[in-house]
Amino acid sequence: MGADHTAGNALETAGTVDPLGTLGQVENSRRLQLRAAILDSMDYVFSSGLHFVKDPGLFGRMLHARYGWDWSYQDVQKMGRECLEDERKFNEMAGVSEDFFQIPEFMRDESLPPRNTVFDLSLAKMKEIWICRHYKTIFEIRI
Repeated sequence: MGADHTAGNALETAGTVDPLGTLGQVENSRRLQLRAAILDSMDYVFSSGLHFVKDPGLFGRMLHARYGWDWSYQDVQKMGRECLEDERKFNEMAGVSEDFFQIPEFMRDESLPPRNTVFDLSLAKMKEIWICRHYKTIFEIRI
C-alpha cells in the first residue's frame, strides 16, 4: 500500500475535523487505516467503501458467499487489524519503524506558508494509532 492508505486518507473528515489541528487526528487515522486495510485485503479500491456505509455486514456475507466463511463484521475488522499489524512487523524487520522515526525537526519548527503551521503531533500521540479499537462501523460518513 502507498501512503494514501497507510497514513489514512482523511479527506472525508475535513468538514468535521480541523486538518490543521491535533484534535481527532489520531482517531481518524486509526479508523481510516483500518478501513483501507479491509478494502485492500478484499481487493476493493478505497472509493468503493461508500457501498458499505449502509451495510458493513455486507463484507461478512460476501466472504460467506465466496468462501463459505461464517464471518461477522467484527471478524472482518480483526482481519484488517491483523493486516496492519503484519505491515508494521514487515516495516520493523526492514528497519523502518516508528521507534526509529521522528518527524524532521524543520517540520516541527519552521512554519509552512500560507497557513504558517507546523507538524505538532507528538510521537507518543501518533503511537496511539495502534491501540486496538472495535467499531460498530468504520464506514460511516463524517462530512
